Amino acid sequence: MYASPQVDFGYDISDYEAVYPPYGTLDDMDKLIKGLHDRGMKLILDLVVNHTSDQHKWFIESASSKTNDKADWYIWKDAKVDKDGKRQPPNNWGCIFGGSAWEWCKAREQYYLHLFAKEQPDLNWECVATREAIYQSALRFWFEKGVDGFRVDTANMYSKVQSYPDAPVEGRFAPSYGDASKYYSNGPRIHEFYKEMRRQVIDNYNDPMMVGELPGTDIEETLRYVSTDSNELSMV
Repeated sequence: MYASPQVDFGYDISDYEAVYPPYGTLDDMDKLIKGLHDRGMKLILDLVVNHTSDQHKWFIESASSKTNDKADWYIWKDAKVDKDGKRQPPNNWGCIFGGSAWEWCKAREQYYLHLFAKEQPDLNWECVATREAIYQSALRFWFEKGVDGFRVDTANMYSKVQSYPDAPVEGRFAPSYGDASKYYSNGPRIHEFYKEMRRQVIDNYNDPMMVGELPGTDIEETLRYVSTDSNELSMV
C-alpha cells in the first residue's frame, strides 16, 4: 500500500513513508493499526528493500551524477565496449522480468542494475548509508506506528557477488542472457546484513514477525536464516 507508480503492483515503491493515494492516507493506516490492535489482531506489511521505484527521491538524486550524496546508493557500473566499438552492459545477467538486468543512464553515462523491471533499480546494500536509510524509512517508521512485522520480499537477494561475473546462459534466460541467481541469491554478506538489521532495528521492538521470501533456497541454507542460533528471520 506504499506510494508507487504501480509498474509492478506496488512493488516499485517511490516513498516508504507514504500511502498510494487510491488506498488512503497515513491517517487511515494509523486508524487501521489501532483498530486491529483494539480487536486483539496484528498487522504485518510487505518489506520491499532489494529495490525501489526509479521515481524514489533516492534514485532520482543517485542518477543525477557520479558525485552527488547518494551516488553509491544504487548499483552502478561502467559499460563494456564490444569489438565493433558499441556500448554493452557490464555483464550478461538476465532480468527476472525479461531482457537485460542493466539499464543505461545517460546522465551518469553508466548502467544500473535491476533484477526486476527497469523501473525497479536495485539498492546497494554494500553502502552503509543506504542500509541506514532503509532501516529508518522502511522499518523504524512503521514499527513506531505499531506495525507488528513484515513479509520480507526477495529476502535473500540483497548481497551480490561484487565481481559481477558473467553468468551461465541457461534455463529461462537462454539463449540471450545469463542466469545470475547464484551471484545474487543468499550472497556473501546476506547473513551479516540480517544480523545488523536485528541488532540495529528489529530487536528494539516487541519480537516482530519477520517472514522471509527465499526463492531457490534449500533447507540447509534456510536454517541459516531461521534457526534459534541465527535469529535473523522468524520463518520463511
